[in-house]
Amino acid sequence: EAFAESVGRCEWCGLSRRPIQVHEISRGPSRQLSLTNRACIMVLCDVCHAEMHRLPGDSQRALGLALVRRSRPGDFSLSEFYRVTDRNYPSADLVTLWARRLSFVTEQP
Repeated sequence: EAFAESVGRCEWCGLSRRPIQVHEISRGPSRQLSLTNRACIMVLCDVCHAEMHRLPGDSQRALGLALVRRSRPGDFSLSEFYRVTDRNYPSADLVTLWARRLSFVTEQP
């Protein structure tokens, strides 16, 4: 809650619709650890959160990491994500692909 409020807006659409909530980029056994690591979480509004869950797993994780990279570059660390989640995917290439896709999206006011 405090993290979501400190970010103050959805990291995907950029709007400050309420409610906004923390979304863990990683699920499974590392979920609890991920929730305490800024490299592994993002803030989404309810609309974008629902959209995120419609994506397949690797695309969902890659988009989440690309959003962190765009919104909070100081928190982005693929190697930290790999360490916390004990996995080495999504690939850096897939995260970069999603980052490029985001760059084509016009930001909303």
